Formats: sequence, structure tokens, C-alpha cells
Amino acid sequence: MRIVLWHGYLLGGTGSNVYTRALALEWSRLGHEVTVVCQERNAERYDIGAARVVVPELPGRLLPVFVLDDYDGLEPKLLQCFLLLSGSLLGAVLKGRMLE
Repeated sequence: MRIVLWHGYLLGGTGSNVYTRALALEWSRLGHEVTVVCQERNAERYDIGAARVVVPELPGRLLPVFVLDDYDGLEPKLLQCFLLLSGSLLGAVLKGRMLE
């Protein structure tokens, strides 16, 4: 089976980063073709089995985060700031105007 794990952050640290690594490792060990989409530029530091990592370029190297920290090569901004800026778009999607 082909599996894509869409994880918008890095692979180090805690929480969903650890969970994403564990899923990638276990599913690849089970023989699945796993692709992890994330912002980790040094994926070789982590044991994710045979999973492939894809790092999309973010506009302006911006990275929406919950916690401000040092992210090598990226410009972190609090997620709350992005939500405020994209509120009208989100509202349109929720009302079904963007789903045609």
C-alpha cells in the first residue's frame, strides 16, 4: 500500500513529530511504500525505515508553528497569526463556497 503522511513540521522533538516518525518506521517495516511530507531538511538523523521524505518549499521560508523556536533555514511564525490572516478564506471553505 502507498501511504502519505502529511506533516507540516519537523521530525525532531516531541508530540506529532515523534508520532509521525513512529508511523513512518512501522508502516515501512510492514512493507508499505511510505512518503512523509514535512519540513525536515535533515531526515537522515531519524530512523523512519525506508520511508521517503519530501520537503516542499514554503513561500518566504515561513513555517507556521505553535511554539516559536529556532528552525534551521526557516522563518517561524505563530500559527495564530496565519489563522487571523486566512480567516476569511477558511470561512469561505467552511460555508462551502470554495468546494465547487
